[in-house]
Amino acid sequence: MLQQLHPLTTDPADIGPQLAEHQTDMISRCPYLGPSVERGLTSWSAYRAEPGDQADLLALLVANAEEFRADRRVQGPLVCRNIAISGPSSITEAQRLLDWPAWFARNLYAPVQMMVGTRPRQAQPRTRYSSQPRLLADAYRRR
Repeated sequence: MLQQLHPLTTDPADIGPQLAEHQTDMISRCPYLGPSVERGLTSWSAYRAEPGDQADLLALLVANAEEFRADRRVQGPLVCRNIAISGPSSITEAQRLLDWPAWFARNLYAPVQMMVGTRPRQAQPRTRYSSQPRLLADAYRRR
């Protein structure tokens, strides 16, 4: 069963310093993220998930995606929502946990210009997997 570790916040450092570093790294890559952060439109939350929580994780992604879409209608296209998932210590188990919910959400929401991705929390840029199996799921609008 999913456990909320941190409610919605606009400061990723509230959840962990590595997420603040990730956000800074992503600002250098995404021209929309910097203005989103500056306007307080980028939010973060954190959950703990265990093997077997795939259906609950998908439900969480869909609920957050729908809230994101509602926020975007009111606040504009710079709204960005990120969900940090702490999970299994094994890379294989972490992949198993996130792969199909992220794949399903990505395919469900791509037609409405929403991006869903997974990334190891401590990964170096352009490295898909690292020795740190905790994963980060980002959902934000792509133009």
